Amino acid sequence: MGSTEELTQPTEIVRELIEAGATLDALGHHAESIAAYSEVESRFGADTTAEVADLVAIAMLRKGVLLSKLRRREESIAVFEGVVSRFQANDDPRFRIRVATALFHTGIDLAMLNRIQESVSTYDLVIGRYSDDDSFELRVAVARSMLNKGAELGRLNQNAEAIEVYEELAKKFSEAEEAELRASAAAALVNKAVRLGVLGRHDEALRSCEYVIKSFSDDSVEDVQAQVARASFERGVRFGEMDRNSEAVTAYSQLVTRFGDTEHPAIQKEVGMALVNKAARLGKLGRNQEAVAT
Repeated sequence: MGSTEELTQPTEIVRELIEAGATLDALGHHAESIAAYSEVESRFGADTTAEVADLVAIAMLRKGVLLSKLRRREESIAVFEGVVSRFQANDDPRFRIRVATALFHTGIDLAMLNRIQESVSTYDLVIGRYSDDDSFELRVAVARSMLNKGAELGRLNQNAEAIEVYEELAKKFSEAEEAELRASAAAALVNKAVRLGVLGRHDEALRSCEYVIKSFSDDSVEDVQAQVARASFERGVRFGEMDRNSEAVTAYSQLVTRFGDTEHPAIQKEVGMALVNKAARLGKLGRNQEAVAT
């Protein structure tokens, strides 16, 4: 009886190539990593089975993200556009997530190339297509796209429009069960305060910061607490802009007292900036010895 050779299934080969690409990337062998991801597309791009096609989409996304990390943004945009054009007609939930991810990353790369209006339009595609979807991944894509859209509108000095986006995001996700969505909602409200400050609407900015502090202070998730720290810092900034220096000092002191022992890097950044700003405000008040001690 003749021997038989076990055939390797396409999905196994694709997974091995993707794993190789990830390993090579982690080792800093970026060209080889890109080649591994490209091989997935060239060898298996024509495969119409859902599992293989989804793995192809994943490989393309990873290639695009790596190209973006290497600042080869025109190339990364082309890869992400390839994901969109290839898979956007497929209603399978997996492909909807891949397309949304590709659009989101396209928006980031366009913004980094200072093609800001195109970036905003791309985020609008994500928001328009997926806002009513219930899946966690797509809700995250929508929240992140709204947050980034607001930031880019701010760069265009379209502050009123940015504020409107942030308010919509906060309304949509502030009470979400998922921590990542709550963190995005809190970040939106802090960003709203920043934009209100740019417009000189400091009292409204203070109210937005105080709403974040009140609404999210008891949240146990550190990424949400990072936004509470941001709100606390921005509150101090607003007091300072209004020459309410004693209140600014108090706001910064409260931030440091609450978060000074926290190891979360983003929170520690806010603590450090608060100490610097507190010293500056103490100097404004003529309390120079306290400023030096800070």
